[in-house]
Amino acid sequence: HIILAFLLQLGITILFLSEMNFMFLVHLYIIEEFVLDMLFYRELLKKTHPFKDIPEKRPIFVWAIILFIAFAIINATAITGINQFPVYLFVTQCVIMIICTTWYDYNRSFYEVVPPSGYETQAYKLYKGPVFWMNRGKLIYFSTILLIIVLYNITLSSGTKDMALIIWRLQDIVLIILHIFMGIGFLKFTGDPEKVMDWEGNYKKT
Repeated sequence: HIILAFLLQLGITILFLSEMNFMFLVHLYIIEEFVLDMLFYRELLKKTHPFKDIPEKRPIFVWAIILFIAFAIINATAITGINQFPVYLFVTQCVIMIICTTWYDYNRSFYEVVPPSGYETQAYKLYKGPVFWMNRGKLIYFSTILLIIVLYNITLSSGTKDMALIIWRLQDIVLIILHIFMGIGFLKFTGDPEKVMDWEGNYKKT
């Protein structure tokens, strides 16, 4: 996602400085972000069975990707157009991401004292885990940006353009918060099982 987002943002910046329309890249950015987020939560929110040792990936995330891409094509060709900001597509992304992040929080409740399923290891402390911070950042971002979009369109339609621009600038602050939480998650990630925290916050001894 970082590589693809960098390339898309680079293209957007070049087109913006060249005073050319770059909205088609925004459409692609939203699709890219949504697809990779769905694959991310497809790994996290697996289906477990008491009679199976290996969890199964849920097909709902693949269907969500297919339907979202189909809606993106329809939106770009028949609704908002390829050269306009895909507000309906972005709102759909926000709603689905709020559902996914809340779903993850429900499954990995901060107040649980035992792992929610048999395939997860005991050597995991929720608030010290990288996914906790990444998921919380996504929840804050998408739930806040959804409210910002609603307020932005209300103020813009009422004729208060200056207020609409001020509200839209708030999304920059929320975006910074998202990247801070994602950064904490990356800093806390480790592939070394000896450095994984147990439920008491101590390092696992092997």
